[in-house]
Amino acid sequence: LIQTAGEAKDTGAAGGLVSITGGLASTFYGSLGGTVMVTAGASNSVSADVSGNGGDVLVAGGYAAGAVGGSIQLLSGFSSATSSGDVEVLTADSGATGVSGSISLMTGDSLESNSGDITLAVGTSFFYGLGHGGSVSISAGAAPDAFGGAVNVTTGSGVSSGAMDLATAAATSTSGDMSLTV
Repeated sequence: LIQTAGEAKDTGAAGGLVSITGGLASTFYGSLGGTVMVTAGASNSVSADVSGNGGDVLVAGGYAAGAVGGSIQLLSGFSSATSSGDVEVLTADSGATGVSGSISLMTGDSLESNSGDITLAVGTSFFYGLGHGGSVSISAGAAPDAFGGAVNVTTGSGVSSGAMDLATAAATSTSGDMSLTV
């Protein structure tokens, strides 16, 4: 199945939009909006090489010859009454042999400017006196009968290597503690 939007040839025009939307749940109580699921093809091949792999799912922003390439946004659903939805990026468990899949998060190289940043940030809580800012947790994998995974944090190399700052934020009352435990 190939679905392609129309081409735009006039100056200032935009190529066609492809929109896939789950169904509306219009009853007032006890109904769920429709799910949109994109799944690559399965492979029943018993071959252990790449010829037996399941299909890939590729999501790519649009190419731009003279301006900025298209972006990719993953945005959970807004709720006017309670919590917004989660965004989860997971790999499946491994089978009888092999390892579980990796997750790589990286920006591209740059030829004539700075390479892109990676920012991990948690939203602000404006619930006066009772709300807590969300935490950031980074944990390596456990191995009950072998060696646990390592956590490596390294600044960039160059003529001068990058700086590393570890700090607790300023506070109107008490700044947070910092502890390093072996």
